[in-house]
Amino acid sequence: MITFKVLIVSKHFYIVSYIVVLYIIEFTKLIGVFMNASDSHGNLININSFVRYAGTGTVGKAIDIKNEDDVDWVKIDKTSLWYDSSTLAIVDENKYDKYGENDDNPTKEDIIDQTKKAQENFGEIELGDNVGEGGG
Repeated sequence: MITFKVLIVSKHFYIVSYIVVLYIIEFTKLIGVFMNASDSHGNLININSFVRYAGTGTVGKAIDIKNEDDVDWVKIDKTSLWYDSSTLAIVDENKYDKYGENDDNPTKEDIIDQTKKAQENFGEIELGDNVGEGGG
């Protein structure tokens, strides 16, 4: 009988321990203790780090980090997209504006100016008879 009672107590202990471990893991994810990734230069990316995506130059703050199939993924606040951490680089918080924090929201005047400049450049192009032809 004593052995039976010990097994019941130890079974409950293991269940409670397992639940506590799960809560600790979820809590550490929330505060970002164990969740970090390395950028293209080997620097650690943590939640709230400012990063720049090399492909498009998008700059934003890391809001989430996950690991799937041995690849670290970082979610950026500006686009809400996941990026492979090896394609990102840490950016100094003071240079965040320099890299275009507001470039995704041009004003109406900016769009009109860009369109006028593009029209002016098209007016300067002349096509002659010596244009290369496609092969075939």
